[in-house]
Amino acid sequence: MTVGIASRGYYGTIDTLGGPPRVGASGGGATTDWPTIRQRMVTVIKALTPKTLTAHPFHVTRTEMSGFREYAEGFTQNAFRQYEIEDIEDEAPSRQDYQSELRLMTADLIVAYPHTWAWYSTKDANNQHNEASLRAMAHQDRRSLDNAIGVRGGANYTSGQSACWVGSVSFEENDEANVTFMVLPLRVRFDEDAS
Repeated sequence: MTVGIASRGYYGTIDTLGGPPRVGASGGGATTDWPTIRQRMVTVIKALTPKTLTAHPFHVTRTEMSGFREYAEGFTQNAFRQYEIEDIEDEAPSRQDYQSELRLMTADLIVAYPHTWAWYSTKDANNQHNEASLRAMAHQDRRSLDNAIGVRGGANYTSGQSACWVGSVSFEENDEANVTFMVLPLRVRFDEDAS
């Protein structure tokens, strides 16, 4: 049975969202924490080779800082595929015992795409580069990111992490600063040491 968590665009099965059997279950009592998982995601994303414009990989230049969007808007020449994982919500444990807690963390993966139109291939009827080609590239990047850190990227999980669902993509436009942000909501489930 498929269910959706409509407010953030997550989809999965009752089994993967509610409890056992768990996707990529850590087994053996392994535990981790959100900073470790977050750092692993940053490392995995930096190692990705995009399918287009491979000379311009994903890069994170500022970590653990607020104001990512403002920074990318101010330095658009360096912002292409710059990304940040922004913490949204750390939910109360859904399971606790004396050894571990089952945690669920919600975060956004935000990727910047400046309006440097020469990088995007297609043109509209007026021979102008268009937003559709930028979004096509962003959707291609989304699939790569989902394969790397999402449910299909289980081989890249830290020990103790059991799942990462990537929600529906959304775009934030800032025409004044000439940059578009792709926002991917993430829900990460993991066992954390209770001591």
